[in-house]
Amino acid sequence: MSPPALVFTRDLSVPFAAPRWPDGSVRRPFTAETAPAAHAVLRQAYANGLGEVGTYADWYDALVADAEYDPDLCFLYGSSGVAFGFAQVWTSGFVKDIAVAESHRRQGIGKALLATVFAELQDRGLAEVRLKVVPGNENAIALYRTCGMREG
Repeated sequence: MSPPALVFTRDLSVPFAAPRWPDGSVRRPFTAETAPAAHAVLRQAYANGLGEVGTYADWYDALVADAEYDPDLCFLYGSSGVAFGFAQVWTSGFVKDIAVAESHRRQGIGKALLATVFAELQDRGLAEVRLKVVPGNENAIALYRTCGMREG
């Protein structure tokens, strides 16, 4: 049995840096047409075993049927037609999934995704954002801490 996930929280009343996206980055609307690209980013990012996502049909059907789903809280970014980052957030302020394609890591995309999520949730009047991470996912844990998230 795997150890329980770690929970990280960030108080949205504490100032945070504005998102800084790499040149050429574009947010794509989350629709039935763009959802396969988001799923592909998740599958590739979780291939290391530090996360999981089901088949496209199971994932998409469960996502859009959830009472906390809002397509405006699905943040899909890419450039030149290639998706490289995706975050999906529930209306309660819980980050369900966040992933950056391996080929685009260490470019500030994870920080930009989180800052974008923070700003959107703050604009919606939420007080905090939360997420879970697999113990041992040290790169993700370091990112969350850098972005002002705290365990617990």
